[in-house]
Amino acid sequence: VARVATVTGADSWRAGLLPTDKQDEIKRLESQGKRTAFVGDGINDAPAIAAASVGVSMGAMGTDIAMQSADVVIATDRIDKLNEAIRLANRVKRVVTANITFALGVKATVMILGAFGVATLWAAVFADTGVTLITVIATLLALQKK
Repeated sequence: VARVATVTGADSWRAGLLPTDKQDEIKRLESQGKRTAFVGDGINDAPAIAAASVGVSMGAMGTDIAMQSADVVIATDRIDKLNEAIRLANRVKRVVTANITFALGVKATVMILGAFGVATLWAAVFADTGVTLITVIATLLALQKK
């Protein structure tokens, strides 16, 4: 556990806990206002996975209940995939934020222009449907890059 905590950059870790102890520890940390992540693979990990801010189920052989309780499922036994999942999530967050900002900006602009009689119905259609298509295409292109 110490080695995995070092590799993943965890702030703290505990080992040798029973299933209820795992969940209690997560709840204790959460009650202190701390954000937690719990990585597990078995049925005894499911309550702690569900209680954590971010629950991660690991392993191709992980139990169904652990996978259903998790926010993230990594279908391999390689812990380094956790860092890759975090990087991907951050990239997706940046792309989604940019797309939402762009879409709302275009729609707000067309609404303001429409209020002054400058924007036509076709501008409103573009602001709705066209911007949606642009953001979908931009998302696909952005996420294809490594």
